[in-house]
Amino acid sequence: MRYHVFVLVWGEPFARAHLDMALPFLMMPGNLPSLAADAEVDVHIYTDRETKPLLEEGTKGLGAVCRRNIHVLEDIHVRGASPLDYARGIDFPEYKYAVQRECVRHLHDSVKDQAGASIIFLDSNFLLSDGTLAALDERRRQGFEAAAVNVLRLSEGGAGPLLTRALAADTPVGARELVAIGLKAPHHFTEAFYVDAGSFTPYPSQLIWRLGDDGMLSRAFLPHPLMAPVGPAMAHSQSTMDYDMALRSAPDDKIYVAADSDEMLICKISGDAHQSERNSGPPPTAQNLALFLLSSTNRRHRLFADIPIYFHAGERHQDYKEIEAESGKLVGEAYDIVDTIAGRAGELDASAMIYVKSFFGPIEEYMSPQLEPDALDLLRQLSETK
Repeated sequence: MRYHVFVLVWGEPFARAHLDMALPFLMMPGNLPSLAADAEVDVHIYTDRETKPLLEEGTKGLGAVCRRNIHVLEDIHVRGASPLDYARGIDFPEYKYAVQRECVRHLHDSVKDQAGASIIFLDSNFLLSDGTLAALDERRRQGFEAAAVNVLRLSEGGAGPLLTRALAADTPVGARELVAIGLKAPHHFTEAFYVDAGSFTPYPSQLIWRLGDDGMLSRAFLPHPLMAPVGPAMAHSQSTMDYDMALRSAPDDKIYVAADSDEMLICKISGDAHQSERNSGPPPTAQNLALFLLSSTNRRHRLFADIPIYFHAGERHQDYKEIEAESGKLVGEAYDIVDTIAGRAGELDASAMIYVKSFFGPIEEYMSPQLEPDALDLLRQLSETK
């Protein structure tokens, strides 16, 4: 078995946050050390020239369990330019994603001859519960080629002190302890995904239902691709990797979706100001959800949506089956409305028809992610007309 672990981080504050918080979780015994005990592991850190010395010093400990590779953004070339040059002129947050895509392409070019190798994709602010990578390796050995994990986003202001205290105990942080922190200090992104949120998200890439005081159930349409096989899909992903990396890389029956936080858990810590001024979206009705699905996903994303994902700090709540059925009903009704719109495709203009083709066509022709307002309104009208 061979793994390549991808991390992109540049800029001193982000690098220090990675070293202080994400790296200790990555180095817990059930993560990188366990993975490297039975496989060849290379960690690839992509950074800029200014940040390299800080990361070089701070990641020395990686050498005890794996091979460390630091790639300087200014010194690598993909498609004739460095990732920074390629992304120049693009606004945030698209700038960051453009740099990420080019770095992934560089990694693919570097390892594409290693048949059978896999790449593990990590954001610099990911916190992996102890045992997550060991569980991932077990699923790969069972024959899965790709894996997707729904990420729980935490508030830096609220969760930061709790995480620091947990790490200071110098014992591995398990999934239930990490979920408990996430429930105490969720990021406003997470809170906006709750179906009963007062200010519901304008972009429902996942839906969340409460399960008592110590758990929740999620239906995710765009989970994070934690693992994918080395292959040409990495050179052709069109947007952020959440949209299509796993689906382009493996057939549905070879993609594992982590359905229980006890097995695999990834949290993401973000500043409280991150997109704090974005507007609310329409309520999560079946119709509104259908319009999101048609404009932002492909039919194969239903593979993810059909799997209820449980986050729990204790045992499963007694009502989880009821919530599972309720959530499945909403998702099913939304997909039925998508079919209704598609059945009237002859009434769509060319701009709206593009998105119908993107949804129903092969993943290789999928466009991500959004639809223009006029076309969205037309889709809404067609979904309402009997």
